[in-house]
Amino acid sequence: MKIRNGFVSNSSSSRFLIYGVQLNDDLEKKIREKAIEKDPSRKENRSYEVVEFLTRDLDLEIENNDNDEIYIGLSWDSVKDDETGRQFKDRIEKEIEKLFGEKQECRTHKYAWYNGYF
Repeated sequence: MKIRNGFVSNSSSSRFLIYGVQLNDDLEKKIREKAIEKDPSRKENRSYEVVEFLTRDLDLEIENNDNDEIYIGLSWDSVKDDETGRQFKDRIEKEIEKLFGEKQECRTHKYAWYNGYF
């Protein structure tokens, strides 16, 4: 193993890498309506809280970035030992479909920031 001492330039550090969907205005509207139907007191909750409420019983994670954009899916480190990449994606797509009541286009989302020092 090599250990680098000193300044490292042009380095970045990944904050998350998730397969799933990014919550946009249309999806947020659907999810908010579903949450209010289950619990009318959710009407005034922030989007993140609504998503968190609805995903409690699903095998999904929620991530957000510094711009308050919300991502719903699973981290790539959640792939099971005996699971192929396609099986992993299918599993997430089924959970996303349960959440929204219809299929959604899923993809890998990543968020990272620049850090000039390590």
